Amino acid sequence: IYQLSALPIGPPPRYAIGMQIDMLWKGIGLGLAIAAPVGPVGILCIRRTLVQGRRHGLATGLGAALADGLYASIAALGIGVLASILLEQERWLNLAGGVLLAALGVSVLLSRPPATASPEPAGAVGGALGSGFLLTLSNPMTILSFATLIASAGEAGREVGIASSALFVAGIVTGSALWWVLLTSAVSLV
Repeated sequence: IYQLSALPIGPPPRYAIGMQIDMLWKGIGLGLAIAAPVGPVGILCIRRTLVQGRRHGLATGLGAALADGLYASIAALGIGVLASILLEQERWLNLAGGVLLAALGVSVLLSRPPATASPEPAGAVGGALGSGFLLTLSNPMTILSFATLIASAGEAGREVGIASSALFVAGIVTGSALWWVLLTSAVSLV
């Protein structure tokens, strides 16, 4: 009861709003830092942009951004049980991701590049989004990356409200999506 009576009533103090905006900017920076290293999803995004067009490449990247957001919410909100389950199942998730990458590699190896770009069916963009999401999700080490970056940003051990955590995760998704927009735009110019 004492703790409830100590809660402030009314609008948040001015510094609290500044802290929340600060969390958004930190999230954007961390989202860019996580997405920028070129890995399998980056290569797939570049390939799809070159072969199928910017829309497919961007859909692949946005799928990765959504997976980053899921993992960031697990790390930022401190859902330790779910994080530990994912880390315990790391071998199976890595195996599933490896099989998916191998299947994509075989399909690329066996396909002939089209002489001209043909319009893809509408579902193909959804498939690109889903494959980017699943490939990124198949790497549970991303949770550790987010936990490390959150700790280095000074957020670990500090009591943060739900609104600040939500803004932080929204910033991470925004930063990651921004990277994929920049990457696909640059590749499509080539």
